[in-house]
Amino acid sequence: MDMGMMMTMVDVEVSLSKCPDGHVTCSRCRDNIGDNRCNYCAANGCVRSRAVEEFLGRISFSCRNQQYGCEVFLLHHEMRVHERTCHYDPCFCPVHRCGFAGPAYDLESHLATIHRWEVINFRYGESFQAPAFDSAIFRCEDYGELFHISSSREGLGTALSMICIRPDNAFEEEFTYELKMPAGGRRHRLQIQSTVWNTSLRYGVGEGSDVFLLVPDKLPGVENGCVVEHYLSGSRINICLNARGSDFQLIAGHMTMKFERATCWNGLRQCEQTEEPQGSEKLQQQEEGNR
Repeated sequence: MDMGMMMTMVDVEVSLSKCPDGHVTCSRCRDNIGDNRCNYCAANGCVRSRAVEEFLGRISFSCRNQQYGCEVFLLHHEMRVHERTCHYDPCFCPVHRCGFAGPAYDLESHLATIHRWEVINFRYGESFQAPAFDSAIFRCEDYGELFHISSSREGLGTALSMICIRPDNAFEEEFTYELKMPAGGRRHRLQIQSTVWNTSLRYGVGEGSDVFLLVPDKLPGVENGCVVEHYLSGSRINICLNARGSDFQLIAGHMTMKFERATCWNGLRQCEQTEEPQGSEKLQQQEEGNR
């Protein structure tokens, strides 16, 4: 009996059957054969084996994050609950073929010391500058989330998109970002506003976001009345990151600012959103304040 079948069998929703020849089959495999026949020898007369169910139900399994430091052993159905909140769930290095995996704070140190990446601290809602094409990691000063601009070649340019590197079981949260980059002189720029892609990079950066800023290798511009080509390889990019609720939305022709109030416990954030009153509602509140 292989480990894969054993893991299936200890599922509390799956029953086990035994044929006259002693072969044990789970209900899912038996249903594929039909007619209450054995999945191994096709014999009829399979009966439920509660003794085997009870035996397998008492087996403890190690956490999937054992190699990253988790020492927990639990029953299969208990392990599912544990792995959703396991503090050892890793983040993976974005450098191709590196193989490093560990907590987010270890990943930050790894990128800075081993790969010599620049670590840039920032606050949500405040713009900052970073190299457009050099490797860098962005760390939120308040909550410690790690962000990175993923880049890939697309035709005659480079596709840039923002990712948040966090464990697969991290508290679900949405971030937005804005990238602005000078292009073709002072009067023009490339710009994108989109949602950040959350990933542990378990499967690498190849599956990245379908939304990106395409930066051509060079753009036409005007200097001293002459048309010239600007090469963008050494450019710096303006970045602004926001947690959900702190971005701007255009509603019925009026700009509505959403404010965010955040509390932090155990690295998780709870966001409450309020909207600035508009129109007659705002006027009514002002009149009440004057009274």
